[in-house]
Amino acid sequence: MGRQARRNGVLTTEQLHSFGKGSVLADANREQIANPAWLETIGTSLSTHSHFALSGNLDDLFPVVTESGLDFLPIEDAILAELSRAGLETLLTFDPVDGLTIQRGGSSTPMHGVQAKDSQGGGLTGGNQSLVDLLHAVGSSTEAPLALLVRYASHLAPPGSLEQHRLFVAIDKIAKATSRDDPGMDAGGGRPRTPVLWLLDRPGDLPDWFLAGNHAVRQIAVDLPDLETRYAFARTLVSRFARMTATTPQAERAALQQFALETGGMTLREIAAVAGLASRHGFGLDRSGDALRVFRTGARRNPWASPLLLERLQRGAEVLCHRVKGQDRAIAQTLQILTRSVLGLSGAQASGRMKRPRGVMFFAGPSGVGKTELAKAVTELLFGDEAMCHRFDMTEFNSERSVARLIGAPPGYAGHELGGELTNALRRRPFSVVLFDEVEKAHPRVLDMFLQILDDGRLTDSRGETCHFSDAVIIFTSNVGMLGSDAATNLGMEILPSDSYETLRHKLFDGIQKHFIKDLRRPELLNRIGQNIVAFDFIHRLSAAQIFEASVERTLETVNAALGIEVRLEADVRDRLAEQCLSHVLEGGRGVINRVERYLVNPLAEALLQHVGAQSVAVVGLSVDAGDVRLDLVRVEEASRG
Repeated sequence: MGRQARRNGVLTTEQLHSFGKGSVLADANREQIANPAWLETIGTSLSTHSHFALSGNLDDLFPVVTESGLDFLPIEDAILAELSRAGLETLLTFDPVDGLTIQRGGSSTPMHGVQAKDSQGGGLTGGNQSLVDLLHAVGSSTEAPLALLVRYASHLAPPGSLEQHRLFVAIDKIAKATSRDDPGMDAGGGRPRTPVLWLLDRPGDLPDWFLAGNHAVRQIAVDLPDLETRYAFARTLVSRFARMTATTPQAERAALQQFALETGGMTLREIAAVAGLASRHGFGLDRSGDALRVFRTGARRNPWASPLLLERLQRGAEVLCHRVKGQDRAIAQTLQILTRSVLGLSGAQASGRMKRPRGVMFFAGPSGVGKTELAKAVTELLFGDEAMCHRFDMTEFNSERSVARLIGAPPGYAGHELGGELTNALRRRPFSVVLFDEVEKAHPRVLDMFLQILDDGRLTDSRGETCHFSDAVIIFTSNVGMLGSDAATNLGMEILPSDSYETLRHKLFDGIQKHFIKDLRRPELLNRIGQNIVAFDFIHRLSAAQIFEASVERTLETVNAALGIEVRLEADVRDRLAEQCLSHVLEGGRGVINRVERYLVNPLAEALLQHVGAQSVAVVGLSVDAGDVRLDLVRVEEASRG
């Protein structure tokens, strides 16, 4: 069969023999430059393995030593260069759609006839039969040194289908028949006759039975480029960047090193795209961070560099204190963190700071004292719109399966194509505040996800797409440290309203440290939060009174705006209302607001039904009877006649 001409464009043995031989790379310095580890693995395993299952970063460029020096080549060229060292100077690339390409000596020739065939009843279909025929042809060849590379191997047939089973049974039979006829080594005992390289989406895309226990198969992960590779590649892109202000060799080298550091986790093709953006927008190497931001967010405008933001920040205390009462020290510390975030100094003392979130804060303290409200106020201060806050209530993510909601369902599960709630939100609005409310209630698997966010400033969803947090502010809120172990003492409270702020702050920090180290066993997460813990005090009587007044005024303004009715509270009614709403200060600011709803909003709504059409009313009485609250209203014009 091997020497008989095959139909439908499949190569005959005579055609295989007709390929010429090219020179092997002979750069004397090639060993001084390390090729990627996965590529060297192929070269060293040719004498022991005949199948190579490659997955990972397959569509990138790879550093390879050529006759002219270090070059960056696509995967087919890189593999052919490595194979040439072992005498395999021809690479056949099979594509299920485009058919076969013959590549050798830096040139490639498409064989357009090697494509799909009509389905044969009960057999293999289309291009899969062509692949089997091709394997027969190259397997029976005894002269032409070559290798076969199969692109899109994950899509040859549906996983687990009968078609996939038949295909790999045929492939396995060919491999075993070849090994029985000949050990698979050349005359010198050096290499298998025809290695097959499978390019896969994921490592497990080949059938399990074909991989398990098959010593002829070598699974190889193609990694992302390391720092040295990124630096070497960046040197080839210098001409694409605009001219730097400082053009000394030392300045250029430092800028290249910084660029290589900032592009961690990126492919070389992506790095080339960043350089292209720099060329179009006129960024020099010293502004490579701006080019990276444009690449990641798609926005040339940088809200963090806006002069208006600096002006808002200068009156930040006024803006925040208007919304959050009684937390002056927490607001002052928050503004310190925001100032360094806006100026780009967050993590200035550490390496890789450009990849980390713009700012990180951990709001801790009693319930209902304004932690969530301050996070919303921070969003309004930074971006002028509270809607720029992505809020995630961690009480909804207290199971291991809830991780899928944040980063997307795994492949094969319902909703996989939709992505995750967190990753989608960051792609829509990369310049934003991300609020993780009541973080102590999240499942530990969710907490593990924060390690990558805080350290690398990025997160990869289940579809393999990466979102970046380098232009976001991360805020956690928590009640950790408030409760002690003895429920019989002080109602189980570890921290009391009578404690001074310094005492409260010290107890909170101790409680948080204990929670992360002893309870969660994740001290590394606490280390990444660092000194960004903001302690919130209890709401005391004076602060509660301010919250009460603000809540009452908002209620009256809402009635006037919605119904056109001006509501006036008589002095004694206001005093009586304050007495009811401020009687339980330990409930915090939220408790005050809830009581305003009970003692003012609800009875006022009921009473206003009797005064539809009035322009102004006065609340002249408040009565509380067995939990039933009633307000007495009169029209202002009636009161004046009386």
